[in-house]
Amino acid sequence: MSKLTSRGYTAQDATDFMARTLEPHTLQWKASSVLYSGGNVVSLAEELPIVSGTLALDSSDPHRRQLSLEVGGLDQFVADAPNDPLVPFGQILNLWCRIDRRDGSWFPWLKQGEFPINTYTYETPAEVITVDCMDYSARVDEFLHLTREGYGKQTVRGAVVEIVNDAIPDKLFNVNASAAAGTVKLVNYVAEAGQGRWDAAVELCTTKGFECFFDAAGNLVIRKDLTDDNDEALPENGPDIGTVTSPVAVIADGPTGNLVALTATVTRQGAVNAVQVNLNATVAQKGNKPDIDVTRSRTASVETGSIAWGDRFGRMPFVKERNVKKITAALLNDAQSDAKRLLHRRRGVIRYLDLDAAGLYWVEPDDKIRVSYGGMVENHYVQRVEFDLTGQAPARLRTRQLAVTDPGPTPTAMVPLEYGGDLDEQAAGGVAAS
Repeated sequence: MSKLTSRGYTAQDATDFMARTLEPHTLQWKASSVLYSGGNVVSLAEELPIVSGTLALDSSDPHRRQLSLEVGGLDQFVADAPNDPLVPFGQILNLWCRIDRRDGSWFPWLKQGEFPINTYTYETPAEVITVDCMDYSARVDEFLHLTREGYGKQTVRGAVVEIVNDAIPDKLFNVNASAAAGTVKLVNYVAEAGQGRWDAAVELCTTKGFECFFDAAGNLVIRKDLTDDNDEALPENGPDIGTVTSPVAVIADGPTGNLVALTATVTRQGAVNAVQVNLNATVAQKGNKPDIDVTRSRTASVETGSIAWGDRFGRMPFVKERNVKKITAALLNDAQSDAKRLLHRRRGVIRYLDLDAAGLYWVEPDDKIRVSYGGMVENHYVQRVEFDLTGQAPARLRTRQLAVTDPGPTPTAMVPLEYGGDLDEQAAGGVAAS
């Protein structure tokens, strides 16, 4: 749910909003506190007096959305009862932002997430309250499996929804899942006693090439895992992450652009040119014979080019271990698919950008974006976004270049990159992908 039209904005408001972010504008953040009780929403505080805070969205973190908020220590927010607005007894913060229009009115509020409170801290004489929050995945993970529990023969969607409902049965949320998540079945997945339920949900999704997370609306998303070379828009009702030809956002330098600062890095750290998935099982023997540990492996590697396995780039494998009850042909096929998917995701050197940019209040992790700087145009996906809730600092992003197998970008012909027009049309006008 990254494009503004996917988050409740009309097409005209979305165009006007993006254009307005390139001009001097006023930004407002709003947070409220609620409780879910018996299927009902109980409002505890409509608008909290925000002093400062940080909203961090990170696709590499199991708990994708995290919020730290400082609130003025007014008497009604100082905790002395379990139903007070800012204590961690099930209280949830809802967060929004908006900017002003040229005529002085305001664009609609843009929701940025629902956050159960984890920690409440009160400081005096500063009279400041700090609350630290994570999205619903943290609540799910708190409910550890009490015993070993099998999810075999269920669909990916069915297993994840069961896990989440067991952990937060009082939560009112929608499930946005791809059709494949409702048909692909788990062959043999067992969560261990003491394992966090969200950890199990993420793990079982990974075994089948899916991922799960909670989005800006507080809804559960189950979708295909993304790879660097995948340029298809997500199907059905998953979040709209854009494509190379129609990115979610354009970040450009120059006097009319929104780029404030940028650092580009190329590194071997974290890169791979092969992936091996090992399936481990224990075979029981008859009589007094000791059990036999068996391992079967499936591998995918880069065969050609500057990062070929065993060539000048060297050998940099990623090894993934999976413990299963019995090694079957179906599990071996899954392991081969898993190896290929992980290789596509991580192959090559890592080239990423750390950048500061104005606006971008709608950008989310995994979004496809276009970055224009120094006479070059590059296609990236977003890994992390961080917003300063005082509104005094630009958004801070870390991106990774799509399908990077060589250390440098390719210079491209330049045309102006501006908001306010259709990005597909701009791409057709001559912007080449690097």
